Amino acid sequence: MEPVKYRDLRLTLWQRQLLIGVVVALTSQVYLSLWAEGFRVSAAAILYPVLLIALTRDRRCPDTGLVTGLCVLFIRIAFDLLGDMSLARALLIEYPGGVFYLCYDALLRLSFRLRQVPSPPWLALSLWLCDFLSNLLNLWLSSRFTTLPAVLPLAGVALVRSLTACAILWAGQGYRQLLLRSEHALPAALSHDGQSENRAVLSKEGRRGH
Repeated sequence: MEPVKYRDLRLTLWQRQLLIGVVVALTSQVYLSLWAEGFRVSAAAILYPVLLIALTRDRRCPDTGLVTGLCVLFIRIAFDLLGDMSLARALLIEYPGGVFYLCYDALLRLSFRLRQVPSPPWLALSLWLCDFLSNLLNLWLSSRFTTLPAVLPLAGVALVRSLTACAILWAGQGYRQLLLRSEHALPAALSHDGQSENRAVLSKEGRRGH
């Protein structure tokens, strides 16, 4: 069975952006809370660049990051309100998480053009820088500008997440290339079989003529 592509589903840009925002926001609800109130470490930062590059690589402005940040903010605030937290406090705690995704998208658009996935080393470096710098800003905002974030732990978390995202992207690209090769090979094989059948028919007709 062939994989379903978003173009086959005819998703508009806003639908793709909203899909990314909702999926990332829900995924980010599974997290570890470290270093500061409201600062979260989750696997959503692995899924986020994969979705950005797969679904919105033709974009040049970080509007997907804005949509994702707002989705993350709204969903997290909704859970906080259900836990009897005041709206003002929920906003204060959760807004750095929304800023993370906007900053990540902006840095990613600056680091390379998303129309073509770059080489693995440059891709891994780009994703690491985006994750590390965005996380640094996130933690700094979460700590209310009072403490300098721990640089080495953040760099380690960013390295693991960026390498994982890079591996997923390149595994997917390899699969797409394999599909393309098979799609090109099938018409060639059919054409070769058709030519062989035509030659066989002509040969039989030639023998009958003699």
